[in-house]
Amino acid sequence: MKKFLLILSVFALFSASLFATSARIDGLGFGGAAWMVQDQYLAYKYFPQMVSDYNNSAVLEAGAGTFGYVDLSALNGVVGILANTPSASVIANNLNNIGAIYSMGKFGFGVTYGMENVKTLQGAITGNSEGSYTSNHEYDIGIMAGYTLNLKKNTPLDIGLNVNIPSNYNQDNETIVNGVTTAINQTGTTGLEANLDAKLTMQNDMLANINVEFIQATELILAKTFTNAGVLTTHTEDSTATTTINLQLGGAKIVKIGIVNLYLGVQPNLSLANSLESNKNKMNGTNLANNGNTASDTTLSIPLYAGVEGKINDTWTIRGGVNKSVWSMYSTTTVIKNAAGNTISNINTTTNTIISDAPAVALGLSGTFGDVTLDTVISTGNTFLSQIALTYAWK
Repeated sequence: MKKFLLILSVFALFSASLFATSARIDGLGFGGAAWMVQDQYLAYKYFPQMVSDYNNSAVLEAGAGTFGYVDLSALNGVVGILANTPSASVIANNLNNIGAIYSMGKFGFGVTYGMENVKTLQGAITGNSEGSYTSNHEYDIGIMAGYTLNLKKNTPLDIGLNVNIPSNYNQDNETIVNGVTTAINQTGTTGLEANLDAKLTMQNDMLANINVEFIQATELILAKTFTNAGVLTTHTEDSTATTTINLQLGGAKIVKIGIVNLYLGVQPNLSLANSLESNKNKMNGTNLANNGNTASDTTLSIPLYAGVEGKINDTWTIRGGVNKSVWSMYSTTTVIKNAAGNTISNINTTTNTIISDAPAVALGLSGTFGDVTLDTVISTGNTFLSQIALTYAWK
């Protein structure tokens, strides 16, 4: 790994400051710690006020999905328009979304809306032949706001709040004989998600970041059966309400070694989750097995990040990085109950692990051609040319 970083340092002729994309972040191996790089992607993911820093630019990215955004001067500020960007929601994470952000410099706010509706036929569903279909519906409404405080000269504190109201709903319908429904199976999750981010940029190229994520999710499993005449025969509902709090504390240093920018960072992660299950027979109101089950999970991990970036010549910029979780701890307590409400199992498990797996390695390349910049992720692990981004910036 030292050899890998040395090769990048030798070929880098001077440090770079770029309009950035998620392709640039992934090329550094910082997908889990994007805050370590000052870039345009942060404006749409965490801090909407930063849109004003990237006026008159458009970005199109392709990889796992295709998405883009454009920033324009308007309404005495800067307006950012986004389409199909990676969803900020955990519950509804497979969306085609649109949104808009307005920034007045220190303050910015925005809204997003996403939806996905898919219906798959698995056979005839009318007439006398048996058939079925499945459908998936996801929705998400997002609201974001951000403000930048100048604590002192060259020491900005960027604050961002993102709130999502998502839902994820799936249904399987089976139909037989003249279109009569004989069974309905539904699964879905609704909830509320909130993210609070704060990034402090200090003198001497030091960075500090905190992220607090709150997720309240209720997962429902519903099952109904009917006679061939359409009369309801069984109806059960199994729901699990889970509250999750995730905390990330990060620190980073940008080291300028002559003509090279070297990024070094650490980001401990703590996750706390508690769930309660309710399982009912809705036909007669009685409890079923697993009604009252509880689970408590605690996860702690410490990942390290290192990356380097610099120019090969006036056109090309090369970057690369590594990240590795060096230690993790997982603790869980699970209580299982029978239909009478009696505890039949109480399991406590704690695992501490010093992780010996090889670090994840990433490599990226950028080319600037006039007002257009091309960012690519050359490799991440065993995956090659996984992402590409085009940025057009004009005056």
